[in-house]
Amino acid sequence: MSTKIPIGPFHIGLEEPIYFKIDLKGESVVNVDMINGFVHRGIEYLAMQKNFFQNLILTERVCSLCSNNHPFTYVMAVEKIAGIEVSKRANYLRVVADEVKRIASHMFNLSMLAHLVGFHSLMTQTMEAREIMQDIKESIWGNRMDMSANTLSAVKYDLNDEKIEYREKKFD
Repeated sequence: MSTKIPIGPFHIGLEEPIYFKIDLKGESVVNVDMINGFVHRGIEYLAMQKNFFQNLILTERVCSLCSNNHPFTYVMAVEKIAGIEVSKRANYLRVVADEVKRIASHMFNLSMLAHLVGFHSLMTQTMEAREIMQDIKESIWGNRMDMSANTLSAVKYDLNDEKIEYREKKFD
């Protein structure tokens, strides 16, 4: 027996206006249809009114869960247009920041989805596991949400042996 659960596009449990149609077979998810793009925020217009460094702050605030993705993409676009060469180390550090943020964001979204369909034990376990990523973000970037890791041609942080050791201990 197959069950279809529609959620959205405007739902109290969703941070963004998005539509999910989840197909379940028993307790297994067999398919998820996702449709987004229900709101236009005028970010493009705002960006035209600001300078490059102000836009880093603007792009970071598009979404709190993926606050590193937008400025990361923005600096890469500006650097490509300007012909700015970024060091390998800065590129690696950007990827580290983006992956940590991505994992935390996915874990939060999975947790909220579990909550919406009534799977509260999965919600609790996922949020507990997400706390590891939140602790890592706080220890490296000094903040659990907006990391401000990127700047034009570089990054605003570095990883030293102490921070790397802390991160490795969190995953043991």
